[in-house]
Amino acid sequence: MVKIAFSKWSKSSDSEKKYEFSKKLFTKIAKDLLGKETKKLRSNYMGIDNEGVYKNNDRILKFTYSIKDYKAALRLIGKNLNNVVAIYSVHKFKLTFKNNKGYNIYVIEMEALKSLPMKFNNFGIQEVFWVFIAKKNSMSQFLNFTNQILNGLMELYKLGIYYYDLHSDNIMVSSNGSYKLIDFGCCTIKKLNK
Repeated sequence: MVKIAFSKWSKSSDSEKKYEFSKKLFTKIAKDLLGKETKKLRSNYMGIDNEGVYKNNDRILKFTYSIKDYKAALRLIGKNLNNVVAIYSVHKFKLTFKNNKGYNIYVIEMEALKSLPMKFNNFGIQEVFWVFIAKKNSMSQFLNFTNQILNGLMELYKLGIYYYDLHSDNIMVSSNGSYKLIDFGCCTIKKLNK
């Protein structure tokens, strides 16, 4: 774990300075991990608000404050799952302030995926199923989609990750057309029996 210490800032400008420093720090870390071709994505990508998301051709770097995201990602490193996003590496940074407790930032490196088509945006999973039917997709397409989502949930369950945030923003499409689950901020992590 890397520790980064800050001097104490005046109350009036704390938030602004923390934001500016975080932006520079995230950009530097992203370039170190992903290379020069890294670009910052819009903040609402993958359901992320006010968190850093960076991308190169085939990998995404997500900066998060969620301990659940971090713990789930640790359990998923190196797993070759069919319907869950591939996690390549996880990093932890401790940001500390003088006379202050400080907090952790977690950096998750994962495969780059595409969003579902616009017709599914901001839908709950039940609505996604109805869109498949309403848009007159074939029954085989509907069953294939359903089967892959259920398979992703089962893959996570076998690893002790109980997924509670199933909606269209958290279902992505890989380059080979398979559906994959992302974003583990709402999940519950269970101990695995050895």
